[in-house]
Amino acid sequence: PMMFDAALEEFLLNELAEDEEFYWIELLNYKNKESDTIYQNWIINEVLPSINNNNNNDDAELIYQGQLKDLSYKDIIIIRYPSGRAFYDNLWKSPSFEEKIQYRYDGLIF
Repeated sequence: PMMFDAALEEFLLNELAEDEEFYWIELLNYKNKESDTIYQNWIINEVLPSINNNNNNDDAELIYQGQLKDLSYKDIIIIRYPSGRAFYDNLWKSPSFEEKIQYRYDGLIF
């Protein structure tokens, strides 16, 4: 079953401030890093630029991507999104989301 279901969509719509920035933090462990890299590249090369082209200088930004000293996780990714609406419209509702999220499922240990 999809982890990104109606409950998460409800959270995105009702709990994230539509017009306030927020930070998306991911602590990652991999079963297939190459697969997850396809998803990460989509975020970095398509989703973030899409937000940046549509938000009047209120840009999304990859703040940090790298390894942790804590051996519980392999990598950490921190992204600043300008608003919940920008995240929802450009990632969650992207026509590519259903295809790309499969790479994340194939790549990560949940």
